Amino acid sequence: MAHGFIPVPNCASVELIYSVNGVVAENQFHVKKGSPYSASDIVTLRTAVDNWDSATGKQIRSSTVTLVRIRCKALDSAGSPMEDYALPTPRPGTQAGNLWPGNVTWCVKKSTGLTGRSFRGRWYIVGLTTGSTGTTANQMSTVSGPFFLTWLNTLITNLATAGSTMVVVSYRTGHAYRSAGLPTTVTGFVAVDYNMDSMRKRLTGRGST
Repeated sequence: MAHGFIPVPNCASVELIYSVNGVVAENQFHVKKGSPYSASDIVTLRTAVDNWDSATGKQIRSSTVTLVRIRCKALDSAGSPMEDYALPTPRPGTQAGNLWPGNVTWCVKKSTGLTGRSFRGRWYIVGLTTGSTGTTANQMSTVSGPFFLTWLNTLITNLATAGSTMVVVSYRTGHAYRSAGLPTTVTGFVAVDYNMDSMRKRLTGRGST
């Protein structure tokens, strides 16, 4: 169902845009604060995310997978501030092992402490390697998995230090679009299980995210 722009007051979106075997892959999340994001607030947000990836986030992905851009956009109106920041040098990951095909991922939950579809969030990890899987290739290693969760939860902490709170944004309820998006605070990343997951549109020729 097509719809026009739906505002989310005092919130912004963040897109982490990667190159994986020549295919574009992406993780998107949302944040909020007590007032609309100005252009300078957007730069502060991007800097916090960039610093997290440089120090911590890169450990989650293969050395053959690079972060190339960080796109941050305020969501108060269609004309709100936006920055599409290209890293001066694409940043590779540091995860050891051979890269799995682009569709292979591990899906972790953004917990909000609430039930219902409006309060669910997920993060599909980009750039998994054979070094992160366990004794069977169908599951994450019970060693790597907790480290990944710790590194993702560090992002929540670093964002809070920079003045932003990670949220899950709901745009629909009862099969109808809301007049404004509903943000709910993410309390942490958690593992629902350790089974590997698949995102087919990250395969070559299938899509871009």
